[in-house]
Amino acid sequence: MRLLQALYLREFLKALAVLTLGLSVLLSVLEAVDNLKERPGRDVLLYALLLTPKYIVYTMPLGALFSALLVAGQACRRYETVAVLSAGASLRRLFAPLLVAGLLLSLVGFLLAEFVVPPAGQAALRLKAPTRQSLEHRGSLWLRAQDGSLVRFGLYARGGRAREVSVFRFNARGVLAERLQAQRGLYQRGRWVLRDVQLYHLGSGQYEYRQEVALQGLLEPQVLETELREPEQMGYWELRRYVGRLRQAGLQVQRKLLVDLQARLSVPLANLLMVALALGLALRRAWGALVAAALGVGVSLSYWLLLSLSLSLGYAGVLPVALSAWLAPAALAGAAGWSFLTIPE
Repeated sequence: MRLLQALYLREFLKALAVLTLGLSVLLSVLEAVDNLKERPGRDVLLYALLLTPKYIVYTMPLGALFSALLVAGQACRRYETVAVLSAGASLRRLFAPLLVAGLLLSLVGFLLAEFVVPPAGQAALRLKAPTRQSLEHRGSLWLRAQDGSLVRFGLYARGGRAREVSVFRFNARGVLAERLQAQRGLYQRGRWVLRDVQLYHLGSGQYEYRQEVALQGLLEPQVLETELREPEQMGYWELRRYVGRLRQAGLQVQRKLLVDLQARLSVPLANLLMVALALGLALRRAWGALVAAALGVGVSLSYWLLLSLSLSLGYAGVLPVALSAWLAPAALAGAAGWSFLTIPE
């Protein structure tokens, strides 16, 4: 049995590599060509390479499904499953290494989304729009304002609300002349209103405290929000820290952030569940390979549709945060568990 298990695992990994990498490279190249139409070929290839990890995460569950269907279907066609059953062995035990591989794929998907996809996505964004004049460093957002001042937002929330705002003003010779440091900032009526402001005049060495300062020509929220990183460009722990900082500062956390935070944990489980589902469908000899493949594709499409719908309802506040992120994986887990545990023995 160990020889068969090693053979099936090797065939599964080979098929998974071909399907996942092939689909990922194809989708990456298509997006790169569409976004960088007039750029040199080297930029297009580099952009596609940077997008590939994102598409690997997206296509890995589908690759796991079809790879498991292929391996189990071939075992049935070669009557290897009949021989195993005749020897008194268990089919579930025979294909257990594929379940372990599915579990490892879920872990790999989470690690890719956590450590590889965010920096690769940021690099792709810089390559796509190299003229952006912003720099994110240690959670802070640095930008140059319309009047030439350098502005640092320690924490910015969509809608024109900020904490720990610093404004660095320069004189005509480019020397730093003033520094404003405010605890809070709010965009109102076309201007930024900074509160609890400490004003340092570096030329004279004077210091002032002002309860409120209104500034024109800094940055509009629309400009800031185009520079902010989307949740898709953050890993789980980075997004969790960002949500925690918003709460600590007393700012309202968008439901989308909370739903996406839960989805970071629920979505990678699809790799394991797709493998279990595919094995259960393919090993039902009465159904045949075509029926099993059709059912697998139908269930997987239903899963992605349900996932998209539940996340959208969670964003809109129709479903609770946890339910919206875990509804589709829970439904897939039920289907996969029933499919695998009822394999004919």
